[in-house]
Amino acid sequence: MAVVDITFSPPIDFILRQHGRFRRELDDFSELWEMLKPVISQIEQDRFDQEGPGWAPLAASTLSQKSRDGWPSKILHRTLTLRDSLVDPSQAFSGGAREMTWGTGVFYAGFHQDGTEKMPARPVIDIDAAARRRIEQETVRWINRVAARVF
Repeated sequence: MAVVDITFSPPIDFILRQHGRFRRELDDFSELWEMLKPVISQIEQDRFDQEGPGWAPLAASTLSQKSRDGWPSKILHRTLTLRDSLVDPSQAFSGGAREMTWGTGVFYAGFHQDGTEKMPARPVIDIDAAARRRIEQETVRWINRVAARVF
């Protein structure tokens, strides 16, 4: 069970308005999920590379500790376990014909996602407008690909 995840569902209203073979072809989203894996992986990679964007800066004491112990100074880059769990589709993806989930089971992910009394939230999964557009573009590409096979 993932500690932090996001679930994607297909454009059901559009699909229900279709007929015949086209509708049947659109009933299995496995091909779409395969198309989305590299897109979502890149969205997550960008989030970690850009430290959010918008993640709260690290406290001076945390930066001192990182420097003293030889850890990377970037936010959420100490071991890269959390980043890798969200960037690698073999770790982050689960799904079937009708739904997919992208997430992580890293136990401390929720603390970063939601924050704590002593630590600000640094959402590791957040589908902003730009990410949503990328996912929507890939979805349209998949629908067009299916249409080209059918018609």
